[in-house]
Amino acid sequence: MPGFSIFSLGLVLLTASLVAIISRRLKLPYSVGLVMAGITLARLPIAIELPLTRDLIFNVFLPPSHRRGGAAIGVEGFSTRATSYRRAGISGSSLAACMS
Repeated sequence: MPGFSIFSLGLVLLTASLVAIISRRLKLPYSVGLVMAGITLARLPIAIELPLTRDLIFNVFLPPSHRRGGAAIGVEGFSTRATSYRRAGISGSSLAACMS
């Protein structure tokens, strides 16, 4: 993946890890923490030059978030909502396939 530095990528992943830790301590959903961190970072005068390519998003950022989401769902919660998850998965995958 041309055009990015390993340091910048590491800094982004470190920030996401810190957001996860702080969100858990404050008992906030991870997505809320990410939005708050994004707003905060957008207001800072520094910028990280990291081009968001399709490969970077699908190969680096999405797998950990899917694993984290799957680990957060208990077996009881999954079995009671399996139909909803199946519908959301099929429709989301279909939409992603149509867009790419």
